Amino acid sequence: MFRMKIILPVMAITLLLQSCATTSRNTGVVRRTDADYYYTDWHSLPSQKAFDVAAAPKEGMAAFISHLRYPPGLRQQRVGGEVRVLVSLDSTGRVLEARIVQSAHPILDRMVVDAIYQSRWTPALKNGVPIPLKFYLPVAFAPP
Repeated sequence: MFRMKIILPVMAITLLLQSCATTSRNTGVVRRTDADYYYTDWHSLPSQKAFDVAAAPKEGMAAFISHLRYPPGLRQQRVGGEVRVLVSLDSTGRVLEARIVQSAHPILDRMVVDAIYQSRWTPALKNGVPIPLKFYLPVAFAPP
């Protein structure tokens, strides 16, 4: 059984596929047949200068995770690496652009970009006002 781990720092998602995935920073887990997905709720992290509340998937991390499916063929071949995406949201949370800035594998790249566009997002807030935001979203795949 492969274990999948998602850690959400303020502006990033890190998805780690490994045999045993545990960390004290995890605040949630979504268990599926293909993997366990661990994440940290980025709303529990401190505010930043650019915003008080980070942008986040509107239906929560479980909704974002539901769009990720690590292809069995790539797992068997032990294909991994980090996909880094520059995500641009408008002040309503609509995805304006999701551009790969670091590739791991074309199939993994496409899966992450598709998940970003398929998810609904809440915008970042500054002083209680929704703001447009660009942020890097790293998603790391580490097969066991």
